[in-house]
Amino acid sequence: MAEGLMEISRFGIQQIASNLTAEATDIYIKQPQSTLSQLQAVLYDQYEVSVPLAAAGTCWAKLLQVVYQGDLLGTNPAIRALDKGLRTAPLIRFLGAEDGLLSHTYDGPRMYLNIEDYLYYNRGRKTNEKFKAVMAVLTGDPACTSMGPVRLHWGKAGWPDPGCWHGDAMYGDNWCHFGCAVKTLDPSDKFADSAPDRWNWEGVDLDKCCGPMGFTVGVEGCQCKVNHKRSMEQCPPAPFYTYR
Repeated sequence: MAEGLMEISRFGIQQIASNLTAEATDIYIKQPQSTLSQLQAVLYDQYEVSVPLAAAGTCWAKLLQVVYQGDLLGTNPAIRALDKGLRTAPLIRFLGAEDGLLSHTYDGPRMYLNIEDYLYYNRGRKTNEKFKAVMAVLTGDPACTSMGPVRLHWGKAGWPDPGCWHGDAMYGDNWCHFGCAVKTLDPSDKFADSAPDRWNWEGVDLDKCCGPMGFTVGVEGCQCKVNHKRSMEQCPPAPFYTYR
């Protein structure tokens, strides 16, 4: 009963509902197969953030208010007709705690939200203001950030302007544990990539503070407090980027 849906939609419904009946497919967000060729040919940016699970409810409430302006049921024709800045359904997933140093969930479970901007490239590289407003809520509104930092997917879009992403603020002491691993495994900074401002441990004495177990938290002079080229007060407001 799920004919005509993208393979990923069929797979997702099968995993969640354990069947592909019309009833099951009707209640889940999905994308038709007919849109696949168009999606593959159109330029877009993909963004994904993770929000602490404890903030998922308040974060969603704020997002829905911003996107739908209180008209969740679509009963206001004027609001319903407004362009929301989104062209595809969001992808929502949940991950439990993991122990990777730069895992989003090293400090607890999270909700991930993936959204895509199809308008920036296809409207003459003009800012998609509605989309950017959604990213501003996700990355800067207390409804989403009050229970811990909202983290950006390492391989997707949405990164702040140079100097405005602070690893120690995002990952706490784990940022310096990772710095110790970098010091040992990549002493020549071969993997610093094209964003050296992110891979920054300036002001932290890794020579002194790194030991067999990583960063020696609690030792005098060993605090994971990095010197950044820009303070957050010197950065643009959320979502902290100006190139879109």
